[in-house]
Amino acid sequence: MTEQLYLEQNYNIISENIDFLDIVYEVFSAFGTVGITLGVTPKLNMASKIIVMILMFIGRLGSITLSYALFSKFNKNKKSLIKYPECDLIVG
Repeated sequence: MTEQLYLEQNYNIISENIDFLDIVYEVFSAFGTVGITLGVTPKLNMASKIIVMILMFIGRLGSITLSYALFSKFNKNKKSLIKYPECDLIVG
């Protein structure tokens, strides 16, 4: 009984009772970086606010850009698909 009480007090990510759909709305709003809110954010504790900030950052970068940045490190052995033109320029 005391372990359950400890977990509820220390690992609760929401400080008040909030409807599940309101939380889902906030998550999609953060990921989409649209700035629309239902007023749920002030009711969240610090860990939840950090999660919302991370979602905003990922949404700002874009999922394709983020996945390319993460997985490009694993493909170092493959030949690059980008080819730069070579030429000698005379300047001056």
